[in-house]
Amino acid sequence: MAKQIPGEFRFMSQQWTIKPGTARDITTDLGQCNLDERTIYLSPNYPEEVVVDTLFHEIFHAFELVLNQHLTEDQVDTMSRAMTHFFRENPEFMNLLIETEDASTPTE
Repeated sequence: MAKQIPGEFRFMSQQWTIKPGTARDITTDLGQCNLDERTIYLSPNYPEEVVVDTLFHEIFHAFELVLNQHLTEDQVDTMSRAMTHFFRENPEFMNLLIETEDASTPTE
């Protein structure tokens, strides 16, 4: 698995884990999003670029499941590819997100 992938993330006040998957964890070749465990499993048997793209695909599944959106696999794939392509082509927007305080987050 790619070294730079974090082992966890937060979404909608839920803690999620990211870890290498086994045949038991992953029912497809590349990855699996498990809502009950709040875990994304990634197959470590692919090149780094494939693993990273799969990670964002599975994160979109997490969004979909938590927000109860019932997206098709094609919709998840299209949106995850669009997001990763956008931020790769326009990294300044990622910086904008990082540097801008989220107005919906209460300050202490």
